[in-house]
Amino acid sequence: PLLLLEQPFNYYSDNSELFRRAQTNLHEGRTLRDTLQRILSRKIAASNVLIITPDAGAAKEVISKFEGGAGVLVHEAAKREGHNVHALKSSNVNVDAWWKHDHDRANQNWFLLAFICGDLRHEYRKHTKNVDRIMRSANLFLSEATVTYMVLEVGVLPASSDLISRGEQIMREEQIIGGEQIIGRDAVEILLDRKYKVQILVSSHFLDASWGPNALLTSHNVDAFFQDAVRLVRKGGETFNSYLFATQGLDLAIPATHGIALWDYGNTLCGPLSNDCGNGNCGIYANLKLGIRPSCPAEHSRSRIDFKSEIYPGDNHTRKHMASLELMYDGKVISKETKGVRVWLSNARQPERAEAACMRMNRGSYHTKQPSVACTTRIIKEQQQQLHKNKQSSNKSVNVLSILIDPISRTQFLRSLPRTTALLEEKHFFRFDKYTVVGANSGPNQAALFSGVPLTNGRNGISSSASHGKPGTNATKTQWIWDELRSSGYVTFKAEDGCIENSNMIQSLKPNVTHGSELHRMFCYSFDRPNCLGEKLAAEHLFDTAEKFIDAYSGEQPWAAFLSLTDSHEDSLSMVQILDDVMHKFISSLDLSNTFIMVLSDHGLHYGPHFQSPAGLKERAQPILYMHFPDELQSKYAETVENNAKLWTSHFDVHETVVDVALGVYNEGAIGTSLLKPLTTERLKCHGASGIPSEYCDEVDGSEESAATTVKLACQNMPPPPSPLTFLADIPIYRQPKLTCSKRAGKKKTLNLPWRESASKRSLKKGSCKCATESSNGWYDCQQHPWHERKKFDDAVIGLTYCEGDNDKVGVEVDIRIEIDQRKKSSSLKKSMIRDRRSVSDLSTGLLTDANQFLQRQMLCADSIISNLKVSSPIPVSWSVHTV
Repeated sequence: PLLLLEQPFNYYSDNSELFRRAQTNLHEGRTLRDTLQRILSRKIAASNVLIITPDAGAAKEVISKFEGGAGVLVHEAAKREGHNVHALKSSNVNVDAWWKHDHDRANQNWFLLAFICGDLRHEYRKHTKNVDRIMRSANLFLSEATVTYMVLEVGVLPASSDLISRGEQIMREEQIIGGEQIIGRDAVEILLDRKYKVQILVSSHFLDASWGPNALLTSHNVDAFFQDAVRLVRKGGETFNSYLFATQGLDLAIPATHGIALWDYGNTLCGPLSNDCGNGNCGIYANLKLGIRPSCPAEHSRSRIDFKSEIYPGDNHTRKHMASLELMYDGKVISKETKGVRVWLSNARQPERAEAACMRMNRGSYHTKQPSVACTTRIIKEQQQQLHKNKQSSNKSVNVLSILIDPISRTQFLRSLPRTTALLEEKHFFRFDKYTVVGANSGPNQAALFSGVPLTNGRNGISSSASHGKPGTNATKTQWIWDELRSSGYVTFKAEDGCIENSNMIQSLKPNVTHGSELHRMFCYSFDRPNCLGEKLAAEHLFDTAEKFIDAYSGEQPWAAFLSLTDSHEDSLSMVQILDDVMHKFISSLDLSNTFIMVLSDHGLHYGPHFQSPAGLKERAQPILYMHFPDELQSKYAETVENNAKLWTSHFDVHETVVDVALGVYNEGAIGTSLLKPLTTERLKCHGASGIPSEYCDEVDGSEESAATTVKLACQNMPPPPSPLTFLADIPIYRQPKLTCSKRAGKKKTLNLPWRESASKRSLKKGSCKCATESSNGWYDCQQHPWHERKKFDDAVIGLTYCEGDNDKVGVEVDIRIEIDQRKKSSSLKKSMIRDRRSVSDLSTGLLTDANQFLQRQMLCADSIISNLKVSSPIPVSWSVHTV
């Protein structure tokens, strides 16, 4: 009745031929399979996939069925998901020439994935360009196109290889170290120069724990990675190859539920199956007790940089700010001429106007040692503009502050930022629980939010959407909200805490604001995990600069600040937790008396394993919205806003509210309605709310019975979430280090009942709690729960118990049972699966991976069931995982 892992779990059972081809490249091919499922299922707009491999056919849209080519797997997976596939043969490709002459770059300039492989196998080596030469021919392509993800094959060939003559090696400009040929070093450097985060996805050999899954390659360690590979090749004589994963965002190569990039090989194999769980907490709920508070690298605390501005006498029109900097290292003042010091200014041509500065101290070789980085910012006040008188307020003009988290859903916000959530309630922010998206991703939602009109022409239309205009005008071009406010006398600030060098969704905005544009260049200066710039989180730098902006203009001129936080733009659902403390600190420091404050998101997470669950699909359409009005408006319109908060609203309404509050303008005929005005009864239903497409109403406003059926079907069909364990499963056991686990590594658990014998079982049966399994139709009385026998729940592997009340039993208990059928396996293998073992076998590693991925999938199923509960606060969740 439970999961029987008699053979490796294969979600693509109907594509066994493709799976077999993937196996020939990197052992089992699990990691590539899961990566494609994770990435290519992201269908949010018309998207393209570029494949450059030796096995591409002559036709641009066709890949030949060449034996063993990973490009075949990528091609057919992309086609299956409905993407536009562009296949180029690596032997004669010039990417820029293809981009300029053979591609519709005006209409197809967003690429979800670029898969580039100059294959290292014998039958290809004499007839193909390697990945370095391919990337050198892609300068224009990378400058003009938006490429969200890239996967590249790199490697090291043995010195004794006779695949290429010495003359050919020199002609191909390949890097030679002691005779071994390094393939991919230049390609990595090209991506790093373009601010991609380059990580290890999977490798043919286990080098050491430093180069496991998600290991971040930087300019300071990439040589060490290839040198370790050279030593391995030199010792064993085998070709080493690895797939690297690159993105300008914050996604991990293999998203892990704990969200931390560090990976412990020994603990992973010797620890308990649910080793992502601490104190009984797992998955996306792990933060409820433990929290994830990773710090920035300690090396950066050794450096410090500050502006020491000198102001020459004169009025506001003539005064100048000198770019005098104070640099410190290990507590001592140093000069810009100190050996190893590099100083960067955001405005090198006019240093006195620079608002951001950074320093980098290198002790030792630049390419071998982690540098110490520090950055600082300041605000240089602009000439005072003519003040705008707000019609809504009898006093002075209202300030505007927008804090946008891109992306986060209401449920994720509640469970990931508990301190901030509590603070917003304490400060009496209005919370809108039926706030709904108007599009699938950031483009249409931010267009509605910041311009008040729909996004046209797909991803290319954000800078040319038709404006709703103003009464009595013939406006035909969108005016962004910061433009409207600046033209009315506001000083403006807009910045985000990330570095995206080439995205048509971000660059096309090019906000014409008073301050903030220089921060983008600062955030591109350096990067460390989790999202650090020097010793501070990027979000801390953003909030610190926003505070300086507010202090500079408060009391003198109305200001508007638009802050965007991108820390949640990754699909482990974990890293956003680092924002809780810094957001809490910033919001606590604000003067609310004359400021209109919005804490909101544009949408929930729209890709990744969680999005493929019913709960994730629903959460995508449920962004957050909290509002706090200036004191005068907060009291005057409290009843109206409270009533509106219970109705269906969208980004269009928020835009009209900002215009109404800040400028006193009410746009008749606009899509949205100011939330200071009573909404109509049509807003009682999602389908009656103006501007919200019906497809999103169907996701968030369906019946409970329909939701329960969706959950049941999804738990049967949901693909397994990626797991870092696939990295090991893809490496043959003879290429892995020997591992000896202590006898105390784990204890064998034998469970004869399908569900845990709960200490509170008797009280649960009295009716204060509800129970469910993934195969039941919703929640039922716990008296029907299979405490002692399986009864009619033969196909269930998840048991849930939900209690509500004022006692300490409040929350959800989740029991997940995994049964490994070892009748055809050896007894030693059975021991390895229950963690009471002395060695690891190749087969047991595969089974361990299967069990881990199954467990993660069941957690998503459990989360989907929990999400159907009607609760208004985070639910404490405890997990019990049994392997028998």
